[in-house]
Amino acid sequence: MFFIYRILKDKEIDDARADKFIELGKWLFVSVAMVLGAAVISDSFKERDQDVKEMALFEKYATTFSTLEGFDVKWNMCEYFAAVAPEGQLRESWGKYKEVLNPYFKSYTNNKMVVGVLEDKKIKTTSEIMVLKKIQADIASLDKPFVISEASMNEYLIIISNDESLAGATDEFNKVKANSKACIIKQNENSFITIFDRYRTQAEALDALSAAKKVNAGAYIMELNRLCSKGILPSTDCMICNN
Repeated sequence: MFFIYRILKDKEIDDARADKFIELGKWLFVSVAMVLGAAVISDSFKERDQDVKEMALFEKYATTFSTLEGFDVKWNMCEYFAAVAPEGQLRESWGKYKEVLNPYFKSYTNNKMVVGVLEDKKIKTTSEIMVLKKIQADIASLDKPFVISEASMNEYLIIISNDESLAGATDEFNKVKANSKACIIKQNENSFITIFDRYRTQAEALDALSAAKKVNAGAYIMELNRLCSKGILPSTDCMICNN
């Protein structure tokens, strides 16, 4: 364009040829402008597409993360994505969240060690029992998912006994039937399980376990979905595992 301008300014060519140079200049200008414009638009769409993909990934993994159970699992997942996520806002977000979780992870790890020491003691003082319950409740609070989906909702059961007949389970049930959620669950033809009670959280079950052990020293806690993978169904004489 500068070359054409100099030629026209110095009047080195006649008007007819000048018109051809002007047309050539217009064509060059439009062509270059179109190429540059297409390149800019293409880059904009690529950048936008990358942003959309990153947001889709963030939403996917944020949803997964919010339903994870177990604080150590959450921490490991956060560490993983803080290291391998694509460079940019996505990785920075995981890195920042890891910093937020770090003091909780230190407390969680320390509490796990203390619980291990106290649980190994055969004889515990009243003070130690209270500390143990408090720490177990803190751990359970961190372990639970941020969002409990309907599919992942679960109950904790305190199991009194496991008998081979309904009659045997009924004898155990009569000892605890005052509890509102006490019941007998038929797991299969030769397994009738007597439940002391059912609880929404593990912490609640732990608090009630000592009372259950007064009925049967062998009482223990189990998750409902481990006992009956699809819940329990009511029946005439007892509840039935829906597996």
